[in-house]
Amino acid sequence: MIPLSSHPGRSHPQVAFLVFAAACGYSLSPELQAQYPERAIRIVVPFPPGNAPDLQARMVGERFTAEMKQPVIVENRPGGNTVIGAQAVAQAKPDGYTLYMTTSQHLTLPSLIKDLSFDPVRDFVPITTMSASELSITVRTEVPVASFTDFVRWAKEKPGALTYGSGGVGSPGHLTCAAVADRAGLSVRHIPYKGVTDAMAATLAGTVDFTCSAAANLLVQIKAGKLKAIITTGEKRHPALPNTPTFREADPSGMVLTSWSILLAPRGTPQPVLERLNGVTTAMIRTPDYVKFTDRIGSSPAPRTLAESAELFQSEEKLVRDIIRKSGIQPE
Repeated sequence: MIPLSSHPGRSHPQVAFLVFAAACGYSLSPELQAQYPERAIRIVVPFPPGNAPDLQARMVGERFTAEMKQPVIVENRPGGNTVIGAQAVAQAKPDGYTLYMTTSQHLTLPSLIKDLSFDPVRDFVPITTMSASELSITVRTEVPVASFTDFVRWAKEKPGALTYGSGGVGSPGHLTCAAVADRAGLSVRHIPYKGVTDAMAATLAGTVDFTCSAAANLLVQIKAGKLKAIITTGEKRHPALPNTPTFREADPSGMVLTSWSILLAPRGTPQPVLERLNGVTTAMIRTPDYVKFTDRIGSSPAPRTLAESAELFQSEEKLVRDIIRKSGIQPE
């Protein structure tokens, strides 16, 4: 049964008909779709104010208010490795009035945390991805490697000795390095830090041998000549690193690995509501202001249809699960 929002003026027979129609697979009528939204929409963000998903949620909220004439409340619920925010949304009524702005980290939760009270895939439905960022493996400039081939040779000459830093267990940098090491047959050790800034600092100081993070996080140090990019992981070369090959270019076993932000809703949200949310959000993603925003944070706009978003959600979950299994990460 699909829960319905409260409409004081609606008679019980009408509600019964809607429940019956939903159970039989019928779409809500255009008239009922047009009634959504009738009150404020809440967008939960599992990170503190000021980071990319928070800013994206606020931009989406402004667009929703302008297009749908209802206020939007952005509710920051950080903590618990995003579990606190995700749980609040998973338990919310699936009526389109509670949404969730998060990142690809969402899909790592079952492999990292025991006894989750929700399923990150089955309890959520994607509306659209918001942006995508390729990652980069970087070393200190003085490290004597000039290509991915050199990097692989360097690592194989020291099996189990080289270390890499990331922004934490299960972070995009961690999983990307693990996937690259697996594909290239390397034995390297992971050193988790509290964030990508600390991991980058450890690489600069020589505490770890290399790092992997969103390319945008590393550009300042690369441009300053302190770090050297070995590969990036997008479909094509990063515009700010035109001389750095992608993983697929550098190695026959290479693959595309990106981190992304995504807007989700609780599973069971009516399809016409999802379609309207997708339409308004993807239109916003294509605006010049949003493109400038993604340029500023070093990512790319990533509007997708509902079907494309669902396909990505499922395929990425399988990819993440496979990387975590091969890397031996155990839930805590």
